[in-house]
Amino acid sequence: MSSNELLLKILEKLENLEKRIDNLEKIIGYKEKKERLTPALLKALAIVKASGGKSDPRTVSQKLTIPVNIASSYLNKLTEMGYLSKKPNVDPRIKARYVFEINEANIDQDTKNMLSEISKEYESK
Repeated sequence: MSSNELLLKILEKLENLEKRIDNLEKIIGYKEKKERLTPALLKALAIVKASGGKSDPRTVSQKLTIPVNIASSYLNKLTEMGYLSKKPNVDPRIKARYVFEINEANIDQDTKNMLSEISKEYESK
């Protein structure tokens, strides 16, 4: 086997390993913190926390006074980042297709501290 063939084989194995790692990271919800929480996302997350750890786009939109589609976009982004879980709504009192639940285990301590302060603002609204 020539050195070029050997290098190609090593490269192929590395690419396969990277794909497997990416798949595993998706499964466990791991994301590098390349994506930072913007103030708007942080407020949306604080509203979910203030709502008992579970909320829907309509509630977030009302509390932030933004359109429902924007609130939904924020909640979906937080889900992609691993901070929330998106689940089908089974509660007939909530007029939303999905509800979003907070994933406490995926939130670092600094973010939890910020959320505690910000969520106080939305608990009484």
